[in-house]
Amino acid sequence: MPHKRLVEYWSETTGTVTLHDLAGGKRVSGIDANSATRGAAGAFGFPEGEIHLVRRPSPRKRMRVAILGWGSLVWKPGSLRLLDNAWHPDGPLLPIEFARISRRNRLTLVLHEASQRNVRTLWAESEFRRFDPARKNLQDREECSLQSVGYVTADSSRVSSLSNDLIERILNWGVVQGFDAVIWTELFSNFQEKENVPLTPPNALAYLRRIKQNGAAEAAEEYVRRAPAQVRTEIREHIETELGWLPPSVEPTSVTSAIKTSDDLRIKEWEQCRATIGRLDTILADLRKYGFSLITGLLTASAFLAFLGVQTTASLSPPPTEARAAPFIAIMVLIAALSSVDSYYQVLLSAGVERALDLEVKTDPHIRVTKYLSVNAMHTRSTYVTLFLYLLLLATADPGAG
Repeated sequence: MPHKRLVEYWSETTGTVTLHDLAGGKRVSGIDANSATRGAAGAFGFPEGEIHLVRRPSPRKRMRVAILGWGSLVWKPGSLRLLDNAWHPDGPLLPIEFARISRRNRLTLVLHEASQRNVRTLWAESEFRRFDPARKNLQDREECSLQSVGYVTADSSRVSSLSNDLIERILNWGVVQGFDAVIWTELFSNFQEKENVPLTPPNALAYLRRIKQNGAAEAAEEYVRRAPAQVRTEIREHIETELGWLPPSVEPTSVTSAIKTSDDLRIKEWEQCRATIGRLDTILADLRKYGFSLITGLLTASAFLAFLGVQTTASLSPPPTEARAAPFIAIMVLIAALSSVDSYYQVLLSAGVERALDLEVKTDPHIRVTKYLSVNAMHTRSTYVTLFLYLLLLATADPGAG
């Protein structure tokens, strides 16, 4: 929505939100959630009618974030931090064209909805597991405004000037691939603005011929040649035919192939991940089963003995406070130790699951075992239940709690 002022919001506490003006970069917190638009107008100083509020993922939520690429991002990622430094060739079909005149006279690839041809884009997974750092990393690499980084999340939150059909296409692709969010560079054509003629293959060729005659086409030629070979746009075909700017015979080494056979070593790695996940699941189940049983037994015995209040002789004085507190301190230390070991194995399990998910998205046809197991496990909220049980045991072990 170019005519609107984009303001993101997300919940921090019950009833309040934080607002972020994408254009100005300013943030304000503690705004009443029921009057966020009015709060944004007061905080940022522009009319309510010009504000478009967009719900954004929580900064604390762990996510898998995909980055879409089609141009120099693929062969020259620069500061972009990618998982395995790998680009994959099966991104969503999008209307891409050599339509933007950029630095050093390059005619670069951008989203161009006026194009009649969709091309297969590429994708990579961000190394970051939270949305904000992943988006900021792409912004820094592209040296663009935050508003020029489009995104859509699995729950349909979005910031983009693309049509709803294209957003839905990207969203559906991301969901199938198992991503929580998809981000991309959202720059558009400026050809007509720069050249005062509409973008057509003949006009694009005329521009490239002119800069070539002026000896200023070296960067433009390199860009066209190095653009991923699968990005077959209409203008590219004219450039290759008329100017002979053909791509290298080999794709960039950073583009990885799909996993299609059981002989692929990555399948062996996936099998090891699944076996490791199974072992860690068993360890966690046994740890919780025997650990909770032991602590519950100790707490029950301690409470039972305290309830009986067995006395010996009247002449004997009661034991000192330190002695009476020692069993409770020992039990609390045991609970804390059990919780620490539990957390350690949880981290190892999470790493195994993430690597298995990374490998599954590369398979053709897709394997989805880990994805569906993870989604269903998250729906049970077992992590929160386990944390609650540890806190409950600590509270029960506290001699002052009763």
